[in-house]
Amino acid sequence: MSDDRVKSGRTLFNLERASLAYCCGMLLLLACVEWAAESWIPFTILLYAPPALYAAGFFVLTPLMIWRRKWRHVGLHAACLLFLFTGFMTYRMHRPTAAVAGRITVISHNIGQGDREAFADYFPGEEPDVVLLQDAGRGREAFAKRFPRHRIRALDQFVILTPHTILRADVLDSVRWKERSVAVRYELMVNGREVAVYNVHLPTPRASLRGSLSPRVWLEALGLRAAPTEGFPGYRAWIDARIALARSLLAEISKEKLPYIVGGDFNMPDHGRMYRMIAAEMADAFANAGNGWGLTFSGSKDSAVAAAFGPWLRIDYLFAGKGWKPVNCRTADDPRSQHRALLARFAPTP
Repeated sequence: MSDDRVKSGRTLFNLERASLAYCCGMLLLLACVEWAAESWIPFTILLYAPPALYAAGFFVLTPLMIWRRKWRHVGLHAACLLFLFTGFMTYRMHRPTAAVAGRITVISHNIGQGDREAFADYFPGEEPDVVLLQDAGRGREAFAKRFPRHRIRALDQFVILTPHTILRADVLDSVRWKERSVAVRYELMVNGREVAVYNVHLPTPRASLRGSLSPRVWLEALGLRAAPTEGFPGYRAWIDARIALARSLLAEISKEKLPYIVGGDFNMPDHGRMYRMIAAEMADAFANAGNGWGLTFSGSKDSAVAAAFGPWLRIDYLFAGKGWKPVNCRTADDPRSQHRALLARFAPTP
């Protein structure tokens, strides 16, 4: 056998091993991000990465496998990509539900960095019962002009618009992040029924994620030294504080006596311990009644990553608590806002 044929065989063998190793490694990494994201700093950082990043190796390996006519490996790559973009990204296919008596429509939108009225422009013809706005600290008078028939209540950064009677509105003082409020509770009278609605905005991880490539962060990941971030002594302390905040919010909501709905910008991808903890107690409207990927961030084209990938995260949610079930959910096709608005319909349950 010639040396060229031996080298060719070795090259092919190495490519096949690389293909199998990459597929297994990607699936293992996805499992770690899903189930152990907050257990190790790099997994937590990867929670917020564009899913296409996990598939980067296929852009090299798949053409090589096609060139070598190794169709089983091409099929394996296709199966991994299918799982990544429909399984890991939780692609949903729910049929629209017929109108139900007592059904209400709720919209949630973080309007702080984008079009402040996109929640209305991109859901034409809708007449929502409740609109929950976050990061709405300025220009509130404009809402009164555009929605003259709605009652408007502003507390801190939160605004609610509703045609129904607002019985009360209170900041959840027991749940705060660095002395800043993260949620407001409203009591509404909707169709003769008292309903509680929570408007939530959990803290953004943006500052810590921007510093995540620092060598100090990786030294902390290896247990060698701490990397201070956002006033915390290290990333581990920051992660634990975020989990504790979500747990405190959930504990407060679990005391609710009325039928309730929760919506807002949770700054939490739909993977990892934080999401599972909350989704175990309330029904994620998109996961239970949506279609497609339901991606809400980044919706604008004002960054290179957003321009390349479009929205790649689901961090804005509407949840059904006791007394409600989601029957429909969709996101706004909005290229003008950093967060895309979310609309869901809820039907009452006994």
